[in-house]
Amino acid sequence: MSLFVTRPIRISSIAITVCLLFGWGTITRAQKPAETPKQDDSVVRINTELVQSPVMVFDKQGHFVDALQREQFELRIDGRPQAISFFERVTAGSANEERKYQAARKGSLTTAEPKSSGTTYGRTVFFFIDDLHLSSDSVNRLRKALLDFIENSMGQNDRAIVTTASGQLGFLQQLTDNKDVLRIAVERLKYRQFFNPDENRPPMSPYQAMAIEANDSRVISSFVEMLIRDGGLSMQQQMPDMPGNKNQAATKQMFSETVRRQAELSIRSRARNTLTQYSAVSAASLKALEYLMASTTQLPGSKLIVLFSDGFLMNSQIAGEQQKLHDITSAAMRAGAIIYSIQASGLGTAAPDSRAPVRFGPDMSPPGQSGLGEDTATQAPLYTLAVDTGGRALFNSNSMEGGIKQAVDETSEYYLIAWRPETAEQRSDTFRQIQITIKNHPELTVRVQKGYVSPAKSSATDAAVRPLPNDSQQANKPQAAEEKIREVLSAPYPVADLPTSVSVSFLDAPNEGEQIMVASEISTEAVGQPGPIDLVGIVLNDEGKSVWTFREKLPRDSAAAKSVSQITQIKIKPGLYQVRVAARDQMSGVTGSAAQWILVPDLSARRIALSSLLIGDRAPESAGTKSTSEQRVPLSISHRFTRDSRLRFMTYIYNAAPGQGKTAPEVTIQMRLMRDDKAVFTGPLVKVGTEGLDDLARLPYAAELLLRTLPSGRYALLVTATDAVTKASAMQRVKFSIE
Repeated sequence: MSLFVTRPIRISSIAITVCLLFGWGTITRAQKPAETPKQDDSVVRINTELVQSPVMVFDKQGHFVDALQREQFELRIDGRPQAISFFERVTAGSANEERKYQAARKGSLTTAEPKSSGTTYGRTVFFFIDDLHLSSDSVNRLRKALLDFIENSMGQNDRAIVTTASGQLGFLQQLTDNKDVLRIAVERLKYRQFFNPDENRPPMSPYQAMAIEANDSRVISSFVEMLIRDGGLSMQQQMPDMPGNKNQAATKQMFSETVRRQAELSIRSRARNTLTQYSAVSAASLKALEYLMASTTQLPGSKLIVLFSDGFLMNSQIAGEQQKLHDITSAAMRAGAIIYSIQASGLGTAAPDSRAPVRFGPDMSPPGQSGLGEDTATQAPLYTLAVDTGGRALFNSNSMEGGIKQAVDETSEYYLIAWRPETAEQRSDTFRQIQITIKNHPELTVRVQKGYVSPAKSSATDAAVRPLPNDSQQANKPQAAEEKIREVLSAPYPVADLPTSVSVSFLDAPNEGEQIMVASEISTEAVGQPGPIDLVGIVLNDEGKSVWTFREKLPRDSAAAKSVSQITQIKIKPGLYQVRVAARDQMSGVTGSAAQWILVPDLSARRIALSSLLIGDRAPESAGTKSTSEQRVPLSISHRFTRDSRLRFMTYIYNAAPGQGKTAPEVTIQMRLMRDDKAVFTGPLVKVGTEGLDDLARLPYAAELLLRTLPSGRYALLVTATDAVTKASAMQRVKFSIE
C-alpha cells in the first residue's frame, strides 16, 4: 500500500484548458511602460546590541564534538572573561536555525520549538571567485568543481550563489535554489587578465617588486646585476681606455657606480609601477569580498563563504592593509559568515616552473620573511581570512571538489554563542580579539572568529540606513511611495514585511507561442484597515535588462480578506528570465517582494519538452459535486498545502514524436516526490492519453496526489516525460510545502 494515492485526470480535449482545471479568475496581459523601475543599491542595517558567533569544536580526528554545555565554554574579549548571554547547538540549514539566530539577537535564554517537523530548510553557500587572481588553468578546474557540486551535492532546499570579485557574471550573481541559473553562471565564468605582468628584462614578479620596495639589498643587487648583464655590456666594454688618463681605475670605478645607480633607479621605478597596479587589483578583491559580507547581513542563519583564489600578496608598506582584513572579519561576524579558502592553483612545488619568465636570484625573500617562498606569501591573506572568520584554509590539493565537500560538511553543525559588549571599550570602533576555549579540554580545536569591530554610531549613518516610515501619512506621499516600492523591487533579497508570493509558469499556447504566466499573491491578514494594494512587476533577462514591466492596483474591500492575487500573461522569447514583484499596501505603506527565475526552452529545436508544473489545492470530494475533471481548482501561488489537501498538478508535453505511420505520439509519465533529497514516493509509468485530442503537439496531462499521510515539511514534485519513439525525456519540478 502506497503512502498516498495518485489519481490521473482524464483530459479529453485541448479545450479543457488550464483555466478550467485551475480557477484563475481574470488574466491580464502585461503592458510595457516607457520607464523601467530603477534598481537602487541595497542598504544594510546592523544590529550591534549583541555579538553573535558560530563556534565549531573538533576532536583530534576532525570530528565535530557534540553535546557540549554552556558552562564548558570560556569566552574572553581582549583577554578578559566575558559572560555568555546566549548558547544553543545548531544544525545549519535546519528549520529552527533562523529562529535561534533571532533569539540570540534578543539574548533569550529559552527558545520555542518550531511548528515544522524538522525538515531541512537547506544550506546557504556563497562561492566567491577571486577571478582577479586566477590563472586560465585554475578557472577551468574551478568550473568543473562547481558543476560537480551543483549536479551531485547541492541539496533540494539548498541555496547558492556564484559571484566574482570582478563582477563578470553580472546579473547572474544572485542567491538562488535554481540550478539552471547556477549552471549558466558557471558556464559563463571566463579567464580574464586583470594584472599586466612586467615585460621588461629581466622580468619582475610582484613578490620581487615588494622585496625591492622594502629595500631588500640582496634582491636589489641581484636585479641590478641581471639588468647590466642582460644589456650585453660589461663595465670594461662600456668605457674604453682613455690614453693619457693616469687614473684609469678610478674613472672606471666611478663610471661603474654611475651605471649601477642608474640601473637601481630603473629597477626601483619598475617595482613601484608594478606594485601600484598589483595593489589596486588586490584591493578590489578584498573590497568585493567585504561588500558580499555586508550584503549577507540581511539573511538569517549561518552562511558558508567558499573563497577560490590562486592567492595574492599584501603590501605591508601600504598603510591600512591589515585593517582591510579586520574589516572583512568584522563583517563576517555581523553576517554569521565563515570563510573557507581554497587555493585554486592546486598542489604547488617549491621550485618555480622552468617555463616561467621570472628568474630568481639567491634568497629573493622580502625582509622579515627569510625563507618564505612566494607561494607561501600569496597564501597568507587566504589563510588569515579563513582562520580569522572561524573557517579553514585548504591549500596544496588538486581536488577542489573535495575542498568544497569538506567545507560544507565541517560547517553543518555548530554552537551559536552571543554576548553583549558591556564597556565603552568593547563597543568602540577598534578591533577586539575573541578567544573561546573548552575548559579542561586543551586537545579540542575551537574555530571561531578571531575578532570584531563595532561600527561607530553616527547620525549620518543611521539616517542613511533608516527605512521609509510605514505609516499612512508617509503612504499618501506619491514620491516617497514610489521610491519605497522601487527600493523593495531592487533589493537583493526578498522583503517579508508584507508577505508576497510569486509563481512563474511557462506554457506554449496555440496560435500565440511561448509565454509565461506570472501569478502574484499578497497575504493581507496582518494588514489592518482595508485598502488597495499596489503591485509592480518586472521581467529581467539574464543580463538584468528589463523586457516587460507591469503595474496593477488590486482592490481589497474587506478586512476579512486573507489575500489578494493577480495573474499576468506575457509573450516571451526562449531564454533565462527573472521575475520580480513588489507589493505595497496603500493605507499602511507596508511593503513586500518576491522573485523567481524561469528557463523558457526553445521549442523550435523540436526536442521533447514540458511546460511548467501548475499546482492547485482541491477540496475533498463531497456528495453532489462535479466530476474530478470538471472541478475548478484554485491555483496555488504560495505553494503551501495542508495535510488534508488534494494536490492537483498539470503539465503539457511538447514536441513528442509521432508513432509509426504518423500515428499519435506514445509518451509515458512518471512522478517522484522528494523530501530532504530522499524519494518518499515513486509512481508507476503512466501512458499519456491522446484520444479526442486535436492538437497532438501539446499533450496535456494532469493528476492528483493525496497528502494526508505525509508529515509537514518541504517537498519537490518531479515529473518526467519519456518519448517511446525517440527515447528522449524531459523533466520539470515544482517545490511546495505541507503545513
